[in-house]
Amino acid sequence: MKNVENELGDASYSQKATEMVLKIYDPAMCCSSGVCGPSVDPILAQFASALKEVSKHAGVRVERYNLGQQPQAFAANETVKDMLGNGGMEELPFIFINDVLWLKGRHPSKAELFDALNIKTSVLFTSFSAPQDDSACCADGGCC
Repeated sequence: MKNVENELGDASYSQKATEMVLKIYDPAMCCSSGVCGPSVDPILAQFASALKEVSKHAGVRVERYNLGQQPQAFAANETVKDMLGNGGMEELPFIFINDVLWLKGRHPSKAELFDALNIKTSVLFTSFSAPQDDSACCADGGCC
């Protein structure tokens, strides 16, 4: 990935070569993640969990904006402002990776998000062995 500089070529505003920025522009929700209240949308809960994992990876910065709580962030982004002005309210959330629109209208799955951000996951397997002595399993000598 190249260094990204502002239009004036000022390197002081350069994005680090390995840093990715994920920006989420959510519809108005009761809290910043939408995971609150008596009936939580399971998709929002899964997305919040995925974002928590993403934010632990070095080189990925997550910025999430809620229309009900941070309307100034929507107004400050010309692309977002234009999409909203053209009837895009129903297409929220807007999700950008390095300021390029990646997805709109839904929250991605963890697998989609990790794939888009080139985050590799490894599955850890733990081997288990059967107990050596069946008599320790239950008082009667059989397994429960």
